[in-house]
Amino acid sequence: MYKLLTAQGLTIEAWYCDDTSIQGGLDKQFGQSIAWDVPLLEGYSYKFFPNQSWNPSPGNGFWGIVNFNLLRMIWKSPKSIYVINGWQFFTYVSATLLAFVKGSEVWMRCEMPLNQERLNGNLSSILRRWVLKNIYFKLYTKFLYIGTENENFYKHLGVDKSKLFFTPYSVDNDRFSKEADHLIGAKNLIKSKLDIPEKSRVILFSGKYIEKKRPLDLMQAYQHCNVKNKYLIFLGDGELREKMETYAKDFQLKNVLLTGFINQSEVSKYYAIADLFVMCSSYGETWGLSINEAMNFSLPIIVSDAVGSAIDLVRHGENGYIYPVGDVNRLTQYIDKVFASDQFAKLAGASSKKIVDQFSYSDILVGLKQALKNP
Repeated sequence: MYKLLTAQGLTIEAWYCDDTSIQGGLDKQFGQSIAWDVPLLEGYSYKFFPNQSWNPSPGNGFWGIVNFNLLRMIWKSPKSIYVINGWQFFTYVSATLLAFVKGSEVWMRCEMPLNQERLNGNLSSILRRWVLKNIYFKLYTKFLYIGTENENFYKHLGVDKSKLFFTPYSVDNDRFSKEADHLIGAKNLIKSKLDIPEKSRVILFSGKYIEKKRPLDLMQAYQHCNVKNKYLIFLGDGELREKMETYAKDFQLKNVLLTGFINQSEVSKYYAIADLFVMCSSYGETWGLSINEAMNFSLPIIVSDAVGSAIDLVRHGENGYIYPVGDVNRLTQYIDKVFASDQFAKLAGASSKKIVDQFSYSDILVGLKQALKNP
């Protein structure tokens, strides 16, 4: 995204508060050290700032990201526009306050969907919302929303419509679409290498095996669905792996593959052989970018109604289905419905591709340009 924005003439610099994705490090939810194997730093200007937290990690809460050198850079820099991705870290809040004091513009781009925020009814959440609405959001000039529920979240906290600009949550559609076209004739070869029967109808899950993702819901639905020649792939890894393996063994489930962690350069092969993509996540899944990835491969989609992107990416009955989170019976029914008609599956996949084309880096560029023109 930064590469595209730079190529289109925007003067930007990405400031990173942590270099784990580059250097590699332990991902507690995957249960192993992870370093991405696709280029992350090409074609744009960037800076890395040392994380000076006494317990450094994005997974360690508010005090897990502390970058005093970044704050000094804001103080020394001329007036600029700072796009900040929330309020969950010390650096984010401090940078917001400092930039505001310096007279710079501060723009917000967070992930929070309103349908999930409404579930937080405890006292600390109520207090946090009051602070955001009456103090913190007053420091921001503009708000870049990633989807409908995120836009509703800002409006719910009193942000005026004139300050809202659509910059959709996106993946690299160009890359994934090219890989989809490249792999379209290699499906049987890929299946053969994975020991998957050629005529299998593949259901794909992509994500960490953690409670929030609810992978066991899909395993139960797979157990009871009536799809012939079915095959289930769990693309990922995590702490629930042993439970999932035990469940498959106890109920003698056939044709279930738990891949382990698969890096970005290899994930397209699994999307290419899939016939259906499913995301079962509970609340806490603020968007679900693997849905975007799957839609670039023209796949029907089934998601729970707790997923933040459901309202934007899935048109119920057109490119897939939305079911109540945790309702395994309904999930099972929708899996059966997708595979009951080859014609529906084909049309649903084509619809997915058209929808995701509107959630692209180019659309982010359009939103940013509109925000820059708006006084």
